[in-house]
Amino acid sequence: MSGKILAAVRTLRRQGIEVLYLDKQVLVLNKPNGLITQSTRSCDVSKQAQSIVPTLADLREKLPIRSLSTVHRLDKSTTGCLILTKTEAATKSLSRQFSERSIGKMYLALVDTRTNAFQGKSSGLLLTGWTSDDGRPDIVPVDAPKAKRAMTDWKILASSPTHPISLLRLNLHTGLKHQLRLHCALSLQAPILGDALYTPHDRPPIALHRPSQHTFLHASEITITRHIPYAIPSGLRKQLRKSKRIRLTIGAPLPSEFRELCARLSIPLLDESRRGRVAIDGIPKDLFFTKQTVMADSDGGTVKDEDGVLCTTQVLPFSVPELDGHYFACAMLQSEKSIVDAFQDHTFAKEDPPHLIM
Repeated sequence: MSGKILAAVRTLRRQGIEVLYLDKQVLVLNKPNGLITQSTRSCDVSKQAQSIVPTLADLREKLPIRSLSTVHRLDKSTTGCLILTKTEAATKSLSRQFSERSIGKMYLALVDTRTNAFQGKSSGLLLTGWTSDDGRPDIVPVDAPKAKRAMTDWKILASSPTHPISLLRLNLHTGLKHQLRLHCALSLQAPILGDALYTPHDRPPIALHRPSQHTFLHASEITITRHIPYAIPSGLRKQLRKSKRIRLTIGAPLPSEFRELCARLSIPLLDESRRGRVAIDGIPKDLFFTKQTVMADSDGGTVKDEDGVLCTTQVLPFSVPELDGHYFACAMLQSEKSIVDAFQDHTFAKEDPPHLIM
């Protein structure tokens, strides 16, 4: 991997642009809250102050990348995995996968459970109709005329012992506009925390200090099908599927606001939700860095206290040899511990830095 590319990723991170994963075909960002990724009837994304257009320009210039395109959208207030394509072939492949609904999309959400939410269940499948006749999405009976089918799996991961708030895992089977927000608010009667559009206006806010203009919905993981490049070592190729295709999962770490609120609510988080992950055909690849390794590779990034963890901004590369790429690891140094175990995603060259422990 080129040292210039790693330096560019670190520079971008300091600018608030978090590259999770990068290979010859695709790039995955950890989208921040407030970034607009798609134009609407009422606004042109290129003319918005928080448009993704300047971000794409920064990525093309600094990495550098000749071409970069969006193939799906996330709502302005939704954070997490956002896929960008670098080639026309990748754009066509992923666009087809999205249209065929073969892409796995898993979200995490904090929801308001003050009503009779969930009706005694801890998981389930939501199947409704979806319409947008007047320009505003809505859910209707599944057999309603002209309605599209909207399907979401949901599961309660944890609930706060101090406030009527639960952490949900949501698997999106259909990707209709505002589908998860509608299913939580209307089907489960548990609106996503911070969702002013779909929270009933007569519902008073929960007595809890939290960031304004932040909807607690995070695109935690995305799983796509990738063809194995012929350039990888033959020994590794023999270990992979005869179909020469793999399922690549990229996980995006939760934003600090989400993690901090969960800590205050005493809602436990899985380690992979804090640090992200990368998996090939469902088999996770993990990173563990020693304190000495991190200090030796430090780029002088700032350190801040988050949930009792000292976070550094330095980025270490993690090889994903199946795709001739890397997952970018952002080291998190645990307070009074010598283990650094958080990572973010990136994909690059075949050679692995000798200090990485896999």
